[in-house]
Amino acid sequence: MTRRSEIRQALQRQLAHTKVRVAQSSIEPGPSGVVVRVVIIGKAEAAQQLDKELRDTLIRFGEAEPRLSVWAVPDAKSLGALATRLDQLPPPVAVEPVRDLAHHTPTEVLELVQAAWPRRGTGPLLSAWMGAGTPLPLHVAHLGAPLGEAGRELLQHALAPDELIVVVETALEPVEAPAPDGIRWIARALSVAAVARTLPGVSVCVVVPAPPEVPTTTAPRKPAVVEDHSTAIVRSIVDATFTAAPGVTVTRGDRWSLVPILGTCASSPSPSPLAPTPSEPAPAPAP
Repeated sequence: MTRRSEIRQALQRQLAHTKVRVAQSSIEPGPSGVVVRVVIIGKAEAAQQLDKELRDTLIRFGEAEPRLSVWAVPDAKSLGALATRLDQLPPPVAVEPVRDLAHHTPTEVLELVQAAWPRRGTGPLLSAWMGAGTPLPLHVAHLGAPLGEAGRELLQHALAPDELIVVVETALEPVEAPAPDGIRWIARALSVAAVARTLPGVSVCVVVPAPPEVPTTTAPRKPAVVEDHSTAIVRSIVDATFTAAPGVTVTRGDRWSLVPILGTCASSPSPSPLAPTPSEPAPAPAP
């Protein structure tokens, strides 16, 4: 009762000092909160502005769903033609308050971010969710190049210009390196793969340098190819980590590569991606 009395006094002071001409007003308690009806003499734009000001006051006093209506009549003659009491007018409809991102469901957050996601400059959005903290963290994971600081600020402004949120970005870019740089490549590749494998619909396409060819007894004598020890170590790590792992395809090539994609990876034509490729027998000499 004390709070509703304070609301009534605050609204009455506000109506007394407003610049528009208030013809009638009614501030009554209702089963779900205070019900406010106001009729002004003026234009519809003035009624909309007064509606917003009164609604802000009600929200400030804790009325989460203000029941408020402000009608406008052009002149006193029209007011007389109204010929009814305020309490006989249609009851105000509670306008659903605008929810901030923290109060949206995970599906709604993803849909909002997807609608604001840039169409160029980066890859497709994979996931978006709200975390906890101050400011509120909005986590986004996507393929392609990072948005960068400017891109994150633009996304934050498009989604919630009046909210204190920060965009936390996980960009899954391809990780590639020449064959001698496997040690530097493997740490970044494992990190990207760990995130990519948690996201639905994402496959990880891995390419490793092929081992040196092993000469056979029938092949012509060739100098033995000595492989760098670190390359063999990295290949064994890839073998142990990714072979037979769901969502990961490992093939041979001439460099290190890990590429997250939506969909499935192209399969290697070779029968065993990580097995050494035996040399073909030398052709028989021509007669």
